[in-house]
Amino acid sequence: MAKSEYMNSAHDLSTSTEINLHDLFRALWRKKSVILSCTVLGLLVALTYLSITAEKWTSDSVVIKPSAVSMGGYMQKYTAYFRLGNLELTASRLEEIQNNAFNSFLLTISSRDMQEKMISETSFFKKLTQDMPEQDKTKTLNSLVSNNLRAFTSDQSNPNEKIVAFTAPTAQVAQETLKAFLKQANIEALRILDANLNETIKNRVLLLRQMAESLKASSEQTRANRITQLKQARDSAIEAKIDTPFTKQESERGGGTIIDFTNPETLFLLGEKNLSAQLRSLEQAPTIYPVSYYNHLNDARQLEMLLKSPVNGTMFDFTKAPALPLFRDSPRKGRILVLGVLAGLFAGIFLVLLHFSATRPYNRS
Repeated sequence: MAKSEYMNSAHDLSTSTEINLHDLFRALWRKKSVILSCTVLGLLVALTYLSITAEKWTSDSVVIKPSAVSMGGYMQKYTAYFRLGNLELTASRLEEIQNNAFNSFLLTISSRDMQEKMISETSFFKKLTQDMPEQDKTKTLNSLVSNNLRAFTSDQSNPNEKIVAFTAPTAQVAQETLKAFLKQANIEALRILDANLNETIKNRVLLLRQMAESLKASSEQTRANRITQLKQARDSAIEAKIDTPFTKQESERGGGTIIDFTNPETLFLLGEKNLSAQLRSLEQAPTIYPVSYYNHLNDARQLEMLLKSPVNGTMFDFTKAPALPLFRDSPRKGRILVLGVLAGLFAGIFLVLLHFSATRPYNRS
């Protein structure tokens, strides 16, 4: 008896379940207009979101240490400084110059103040904020620098390779703004490097002039010492009553003894007339300076002319130039439309199921 009741109960439950599934699908079909309406509504919401959400496009570039050729006029000025300053430009020194140039560029693009300055000078920012009050311009500039501009190292094992990227509402604006930013950064880095090089050149000019003055003073002192020697020797010759060069005869050899007239102690033996003639000639003649004195002055003058020469060049090289982005970052149109349709579809099914559950009679027996 109990087994028969259990079998009947199981059969009733199975039949009830089949009826529920059948009723469920019938309810979904009857309410297909609700499901379709929700799906269309989801699609409309997705389209509305796409229409009010600003597009974001990112242009990026990869920069590395510049070559000597890329550095152009700046490198030429540096090599001229080494040549005129009588310095040796070794391969290691050349690489150091390149590294310093690239580091100056990296510091420029990484400095918050410089980022704000350079972004504020772009046409994108000027158009974006042309009708804004100053306070709003400042907020917009801070937002652009914080959220739209990025400079980072992609590979930690290669710190000399940097990625610079900028995000804007259109692909063309992103590319043009990034190009303008890199150009301004290069100009600023070049200005700083040239100012430092000019200070180095000025110090070298000062040193060359000091070296020339030292040679000049040494030459003038040597001349003054020679005049003093000649005067003293002349006075001694007058006192000794020697008018002409004195020569002592060696009787045993029958030849003349050689006297060292470069020795100040025997210089008076040249005689009063000879010494007076030398003295007049030396006093009337200009001071003769060594060749190195004139070389130092000439190098200093050319270095001073080098200070006035304008410089150009690029303080970085590209492995990837700022490119026109092919795909926008956001919003992702296809993904959002699919999500909108699916959300509307599931929302419609949920509403139908909720209504079916609420209206379906339930037999508690």
